[in-house]
Amino acid sequence: MKKLFLMLLAVGTFVLVSCGEGQQENAEKSMEEATEQVKESAKEVKEEAKEAAEEVKEETEKAAEEVKEGAEEVKEESEKAVEEMK
Repeated sequence: MKKLFLMLLAVGTFVLVSCGEGQQENAEKSMEEATEQVKESAKEVKEEAKEAAEEVKEETEKAAEEVKEGAEEVKEESEKAVEEMK
């Protein structure tokens, strides 16, 4: 009876340990998949941020050029007004 009990205990322990390792492997796979997804998401966000920064740069340069042109027009108009006042 003791031998039977010990054998059942050994088999039960073996089965329990075998199932536990499967869960650990599944957890490791899930962790690896999650890590890959995070890396991919981070890469996409980085690319989108880079594109957005480039767009902001272009728009800022365009706005600066418009301001410069407007300042030139104001300068020219003020010079004409001064000439007309003379």
